[in-house]
Amino acid sequence: MVLGSRRARARARARARASLISYEAVNERILKARLYTKQAKIPIIVAYAPNEDAEGDVKDSFYEIVMNDTDGVPRHDLKLVIGDVKAKVGSNIGPWRRVLGHHGIEI
Repeated sequence: MVLGSRRARARARARARASLISYEAVNERILKARLYTKQAKIPIIVAYAPNEDAEGDVKDSFYEIVMNDTDGVPRHDLKLVIGDVKAKVGSNIGPWRRVLGHHGIEI
């Protein structure tokens, strides 16, 4: 391993650590983090949605938490919601074909 690359990685880790304002594991399906950048603060929600066959109140609670967390973000901040939200809308997927394949449902 080249010493210079080790130093570069250490600097990158230190910068990443310094940009993390906060993080919180909301529950087993949702993680929130807030990053500071030169341009904006970036709240990130990493979410793993319940399956379609989960109880209705479990799904409702999940989406309510995600919506409340995104609604509370200041308008000038960039919002990122990342994860597996199991969203499939329509079979006419157009430009999303490479991402979704043929997994949309007819509506």
